[in-house]
Amino acid sequence: MTMLFEFIPHPAIDTVANGLRLPLEVDGRPVRALVSQSALQAHFGATSEPRSWLAAYRQHAGAVNRAAIRKRRAGAAEPVLLTPADF
Repeated sequence: MTMLFEFIPHPAIDTVANGLRLPLEVDGRPVRALVSQSALQAHFGATSEPRSWLAAYRQHAGAVNRAAIRKRRAGAAEPVLLTPADF
């Protein structure tokens, strides 16, 4: 079975989880994904300031989205958590 992926275009800062929530749809069903602050800092130039997480995501959305898709296709459970090791 092929899984279809579509990213909803509005990521949200989540200071409780220390990352950026990336709402994702898989086969028409919402799937929660989160890219960690540490991944955004280590690979995409973000700082500890939460607004910089969003800016870093916007600049590198393609790479982040591909990593989330790859991890979900590999069977990651929700929420799909992206850490520095995923890049």
